[in-house]
Amino acid sequence: MYELTPKEFEILMCVVAGRRNEDIAKSLVISRRTVEAHVSHILGKTNCDSRVL
Repeated sequence: MYELTPKEFEILMCVVAGRRNEDIAKSLVISRRTVEAHVSHILGKTNCDSRVL
């Protein structure tokens, strides 16, 4: 398992709050695709299959 980057952690906190990728992207002024990539990296680093419990 690897440490999350500060940006990955920021996005993780948004995901935990129940925010959608599109909303996260708008608030952080990044593309939806970038959010998707970060979420994918987070899932891999945390050994999770899904962002849904």
